[in-house]
Amino acid sequence: MTRLRSLFVIGVPGAGKSSLAAVLAPRLCLPIVEIDAAIEAATGRSISALMLAGEDTYRGLEAEHTMRHIFDDALVVLTGGALEHPHASALLRDVLARGDSALVTCRVSISCLARRQGLNAPRSVGLGPVRSRLSALMRQRERAWARFDPIVVDTDTLSPSQAGQTVVDALAVRGFAVEGAGH
Repeated sequence: MTRLRSLFVIGVPGAGKSSLAAVLAPRLCLPIVEIDAAIEAATGRSISALMLAGEDTYRGLEAEHTMRHIFDDALVVLTGGALEHPHASALLRDVLARGDSALVTCRVSISCLARRQGLNAPRSVGLGPVRSRLSALMRQRERAWARFDPIVVDTDTLSPSQAGQTVVDALAVRGFAVEGAGH
């Protein structure tokens, strides 16, 4: 059995990454590093404010902080777009190739995500077809994440605890010694 050195969790906003990390970290004896929180701490600005200032600025910070924390012995909560940056993607591939780390994808349906993110509420027509754009983005990112052979956990109907157990079980199947992974 291999000791799990780091676990990366990725998904779209609202997929349950942070909730899953909160359940898994103590079970896996890993500290949590949330990339969005690291960006906010470093800049003193919220992610929303950074996105309003310009998506390119945010994406640059996203790549910088992903690459900074990719070698941490931790449970790293990646942003949904973290692996779109070629250097961050290559570094993650290298880390996963060591054999002591794994990637988890939190998958959520568009209808569940719409409920969680309030996309079912009335909104300005000027925003356009938000659900269809988000659905297309989700499909695109899930295809990109699939190249990393992730553990996929559907978060629509599972509680964070159930999703955590699903991940722990999948890690064991992949040959990881999961210390502290009991209930």
